[in-house]
Amino acid sequence: MAFEPTQQQQAVIDHDVNFHARVIAGPGTGKSATAVALARRLQVDDPDVRVRFLTFTRAATSELALKLGELGVPTTTVHGFAISVLLANPGAAPFPLPLRMPDKWEERNIVEAGLGK
Repeated sequence: MAFEPTQQQQAVIDHDVNFHARVIAGPGTGKSATAVALARRLQVDDPDVRVRFLTFTRAATSELALKLGELGVPTTTVHGFAISVLLANPGAAPFPLPLRMPDKWEERNIVEAGLGK
């Protein structure tokens, strides 16, 4: 079934990319389909455009990557993106190396203890 955007979704797809946009909508309202259509439009307008999608969970990342399919748009979690930026910029922040996700012991005894939990 082809995606037929609503008037609101088409406004997102057509918005001026020189300005930020925000989409606020509940589950199942077509946010992903709209985002895919926007990515497609951006690639048609400028084949050299670089687009990346960030999500909050790995499950959402996997689902969105499937929807983006042939467009070749990278998807990652917000945390994965943040780690990639830190790894690409050594010394940008005072983190121990090698940079990695803490294990359960480190979470409990270092991270949570440091946060005063």
